[in-house]
Amino acid sequence: RASDLGNSIVNPFTFARNIGPIYPVFAHDQTTGALLTDAAGNKIYDYGNLAGQPSRPFNPGRHTIAENILNEDLDTRSILSGRANGDIILTPNLRLTSNIAMDMQNLFREQYQNKFVGDGAPAGRAQKRNILTRSYTFNQLLNYAKKFGSHNVTFLAGHENYDLKINDVSGSMQGQIVDGNTQYTNFTTINGLVSVENNKRIESYLTRLTYDFGGKYFVSGSLRRDGNSQFSKTVRWENFWAFGAAWRIDKESFFKVNWLDALKLRTSYGKVGNDATLNTDGTANYYPYQALYALGFNNIAEPGYVQNSLANDSLTWESSKSFDLALDFGLFKNRLSGTVEYFNKVTDRLIFNVPQPLSNGGTTLGGLTIQKNIGSMVNKGVEVQLTGDVLRAKNFTWNMVINWTAFTNKITKMPVETPEIVSNPQKLAVGHSIFEFWTREYYGVDPVDGAALWRSNIYNASTDRIVANGKGNDTVTTSSNNARFMYAGTSIPRFFGSIGNTFTYKNFELSFLLTYQVGGKIYDGNYQGLMTPGQYGIALSTDLLNRWQKPGDVTNIPRMDNAKVGIYDANSTRFLVDGSYLSINNMSLGYNFSKGLLSHIGAKNARFYVSGENLHFFSKKNGTNVGGSFDGIEGFATSRHFFVSRVLSMGVNITF
Repeated sequence: RASDLGNSIVNPFTFARNIGPIYPVFAHDQTTGALLTDAAGNKIYDYGNLAGQPSRPFNPGRHTIAENILNEDLDTRSILSGRANGDIILTPNLRLTSNIAMDMQNLFREQYQNKFVGDGAPAGRAQKRNILTRSYTFNQLLNYAKKFGSHNVTFLAGHENYDLKINDVSGSMQGQIVDGNTQYTNFTTINGLVSVENNKRIESYLTRLTYDFGGKYFVSGSLRRDGNSQFSKTVRWENFWAFGAAWRIDKESFFKVNWLDALKLRTSYGKVGNDATLNTDGTANYYPYQALYALGFNNIAEPGYVQNSLANDSLTWESSKSFDLALDFGLFKNRLSGTVEYFNKVTDRLIFNVPQPLSNGGTTLGGLTIQKNIGSMVNKGVEVQLTGDVLRAKNFTWNMVINWTAFTNKITKMPVETPEIVSNPQKLAVGHSIFEFWTREYYGVDPVDGAALWRSNIYNASTDRIVANGKGNDTVTTSSNNARFMYAGTSIPRFFGSIGNTFTYKNFELSFLLTYQVGGKIYDGNYQGLMTPGQYGIALSTDLLNRWQKPGDVTNIPRMDNAKVGIYDANSTRFLVDGSYLSINNMSLGYNFSKGLLSHIGAKNARFYVSGENLHFFSKKNGTNVGGSFDGIEGFATSRHFFVSRVLSMGVNITF
């Protein structure tokens, strides 16, 4: 469960990356070096705080290997789904259809933290959680279809309900009585007991009309009205719509091109809604327009609660208006086909959690927030996909699929009361991207004394210096507090995509898929942590061997100075790296057995294969996968910093 635990010490990736490699897994005698054992002769884990042993400065009393072995974290997930539909044919052209989908999922999670080391020590602790999620979707659709000569018309009108209910019950007890039993009856003290119910409902009315003439000209239009329980009754209903058109140019009598098999021009424009109302921790907020309170702030036996959000009756749907224009084509008897598409998506009424000051009811409980529709942004770009047979021979073919995408993102509106939202290393502001980095401008290292330098914001004689740059002078500072902040690029790549290849020779087939990204930046928080020599016992990057050590050294890594750690390692452009990469995502080799051979065993088809996933990753950045998150910020707090598993497999598929 390392991905769930984020930067928890129990996370073996976090612990192994941070602990200095000088510390052993098992405890040793400090004089002889011999392994220490318990009364039964078993080796003892080095917790870093054993009696008679020097205390480990890095997380004493913790041991990720011991904790993962001695602790338990088990999930039992049960899923039940049902689907049903029915049709009533009213006339030859009119049909009434009803669909119902019901889903139920029960997640039962059992956790145990041992009494020897870690979060459960010294008493032992058990936690249990049960999450029951139930939902259904029920619609009634009236479909009409009619053909009049070369005219084809379809019409749909319908109604739909969606209902979601989540019941979440969790409890925790400590004070383990006997070993080997993690049930609540084996613990003495209740730590906490919590139950939560969340509900969400959406009701929709929808209609759609399509028309085509002779399979040559196409137009369509749709309209729907959605109501969402997450918003106040006065604003929960919204209209969404779309229009589309297409033209099969290749079917025109005036268009005669021998090498062109298909040519289609299509376009669409529409408005869709988004109800992704999230709390500051990323969890879903099912009641964002209401004033909410937090329980559990009791004064011994006196009950207590505090307010943790303010009401906003005007909060409503995010809305996106999207335009696209595309050209589909097929060439040379469809040996080469593809699509070139331009898209422009404008998103209005972006939903953000806006922090509130104490004067407006803010508290010290992480800050009081209001969810508001506060801004607008635009995404636009071009996507190209090409599919073709590079080579065709009697027994050999080579097929390739190439995808290429480039786009830009820009904020076009921010609220008057909050024109900028800063969260170093990023800042949201009009004219810039939500993926753009905003951080201190790192200048380098002074070769005279090894001090870290940033470009100055305002000259301060006590901390700033004048240095020559070959063309003139620059004003730099040794204080990160006086450093100039700047926009320093974006995590959006110049372009990205995939390349797929399939080779066939007689009964053999070889295929592989590459994904790539060119440009874009990554803020490497993991590397930043490994370049911070401010605590004894932590792991450090070998790049620190290239630090400044004597006057005249030319390097980008400042001197090791314990008094300057918080300054030298402040967020800055120093830790921005190129996010370009090439990944071999999948490769597979297969053999299809001949029909004659299969007839002896009564099989229709049989295929033997060997395959590999995530075989190799090429990038300028050392360490982990740079393609894990589009915001470009890499750190321990999310699962994106883990290495992607390499999977090798083989098998046989037989059809009788």
